[in-house]
Amino acid sequence: MPGWLNLRVKVLLIIAVLAFALFLWNPRPAPRRVGRPTDSGGGVMEGLRQLPAAVQQLLSTAMKETPKPGMAPEARLALEERARGPWGRDPFALEAAQPKALAEAGQNFAASLHVSGIVWDGARLRAVINDSVVKVGDELNGIRIVAIERDRVTVSKGTRRHVLRLGP
Repeated sequence: MPGWLNLRVKVLLIIAVLAFALFLWNPRPAPRRVGRPTDSGGGVMEGLRQLPAAVQQLLSTAMKETPKPGMAPEARLALEERARGPWGRDPFALEAAQPKALAEAGQNFAASLHVSGIVWDGARLRAVINDSVVKVGDELNGIRIVAIERDRVTVSKGTRRHVLRLGP
């Protein structure tokens, strides 16, 4: 017999095997049905008739389907009008590679600015540029925000203007 199989290890192995056997052969209690009255031929409705009148009235109104509230026509029209506008870019379209001459010509004062989002709630428009929330008239790195539209932001520095498009 190996040296590690002494009396203490044998006793622990026997206890483990017995515990496993008890776990396997232990009959589990059957799950109880909760909330269903005993079936005396009438089913659930028979059980409801045995309840007091006030409880029956409460349960009968609770079991009726309530109509779901619809959207107000003004809100629906405003939502549809917002959805019709231009959204800027197609998120599934790949950006075409620009020729090197066009890429170099595009270097300007606004090259360091990136528009990552435009938010509006009714009349107020805000843009997220370089992780800063700005509005029309604000300055960011010496560049003034001139206009914010649904898919673009117009900026100016001195007399020069540049349009930043929403996207990558």
